[in-house]
Amino acid sequence: MLTENSQAWYKCRAIMNVSKYKSTCFRPSLNHPFRQWVRNNQSRPHTQPFRAIRNSTGIIKFTIVGLHPAIEFTLGVGVLYVTVHWDHHTWSYITFGPIPLEEDDNNYFRDQVAGKFSRIYPTREPLWNEMIFEPFLEWLNTNLKPAQWLALYCCADGRKSAAFVEQPDAEAMYILPVWLNPNAS
Repeated sequence: MLTENSQAWYKCRAIMNVSKYKSTCFRPSLNHPFRQWVRNNQSRPHTQPFRAIRNSTGIIKFTIVGLHPAIEFTLGVGVLYVTVHWDHHTWSYITFGPIPLEEDDNNYFRDQVAGKFSRIYPTREPLWNEMIFEPFLEWLNTNLKPAQWLALYCCADGRKSAAFVEQPDAEAMYILPVWLNPNAS
């Protein structure tokens, strides 16, 4: 494991010849900033509370109380995924992040266009809030919260996809209720 105190981390840092924060070997997790963001935004409209399914170093798998278990969220290093797993297959996923991130003199940048950065952040947290957590909250409110059914499709070539639908679709391979508890949304 590559932790800040491990021998591998120091070796990687020495090979890279960079400070601990600029090293590509040491990438901070979104776990703590996400939990802080959830605490700070509890009063904003969203669905029921989040519930951790699995919590390991650098990764949290979680769900929302009352949500169908086929829909799962994964928070990793610099990225948040929404995935649909059913019948031993991944049917669809949405990614929030990763963010192209560069650091210079303790400032963080994104969206380099024509050699200029469009936004400067004093720390990673405001960058993550704007580029990962806020779009995720918007997606929860506009797509997931009002959804009634999850339609799972399988194409003739084997590709799989999922869509939130208002009414069950006869062409779907599976139709699952999004919310197991109708009062959850």
